[in-house]
Amino acid sequence: MSHIRLLITELDFSTIYTSYYEKHKQDEPTITYVLANNDRFSNISTPKDAAEYLFPPSVLPKPKNVLTKVLYQLKHHKKIKPNGNDEREEINLAEEFYRTKYPEQCPSELFLKILNDVFLVLEDDPLSGVVSPSLIASTGVIPYTVISTIPDIMEHYYQVIVNAKREILFATNYWEKGHSVTTVGNALKELSKRAASDNRRVIVKLMIDHPTAENIAHSFHNLLPVGKWSHYDIPHPDEIPYVDLEIMNYHRLIMGTFHSKFLVSDRHIALLNSNNIQDRP
Repeated sequence: MSHIRLLITELDFSTIYTSYYEKHKQDEPTITYVLANNDRFSNISTPKDAAEYLFPPSVLPKPKNVLTKVLYQLKHHKKIKPNGNDEREEINLAEEFYRTKYPEQCPSELFLKILNDVFLVLEDDPLSGVVSPSLIASTGVIPYTVISTIPDIMEHYYQVIVNAKREILFATNYWEKGHSVTTVGNALKELSKRAASDNRRVIVKLMIDHPTAENIAHSFHNLLPVGKWSHYDIPHPDEIPYVDLEIMNYHRLIMGTFHSKFLVSDRHIALLNSNNIQDRP
């Protein structure tokens, strides 16, 4: 057990706050920026290439078995107070970072605590916030809000899906047979009909989280075979001939539920909300 104790005691997070708060005060490039400026970054052609260029892999030791992996994650996600800083000092660092971006804003203390905890994990994985770090705590405009139950939200999803022109990126944690799943399936069928009338094809990428044995064999994610689509009440390709649908089943064992929930239509409309595809409120 000595190697486990060594792993727990020797991980050093003492520079996380200072290094990341200081680094991301600057206007550091984002993945989108690198891809958009391909004349300057001619050797980078994919988001993965851009991510690896901007955010090289961490040098922190990686666990080699399930037990050390669990202990590693417990340690890694535990709140650390580096260099003897108390909570007030940590929150002050978060506020200084945020006010550098938005000097007129007055964020709440709860927001700053959340921001502080988000930055804690960036040293190990700069993209654990799902965006380029400099975009964390960014602001934007939400033109439309639905406050209701999941089935009502799925009706809004229906309208967005059927009006897509080229591409849909769809991610959800839960997929449970019922009215909501039927609504999404009907939307894909209607989308295919509309695409057929215009003689075009629409790409749809769907990611769900249903842990299976394949998740172990295929590094946590695997494509769901067409033969299993009916198990999830997903239309067969013959029912949606003008939709190129690909379904990824992602679950990172042992503590890695996929919990991102979004739908992006034509890279123009983004839906960010609770969209577990189920009928329970």
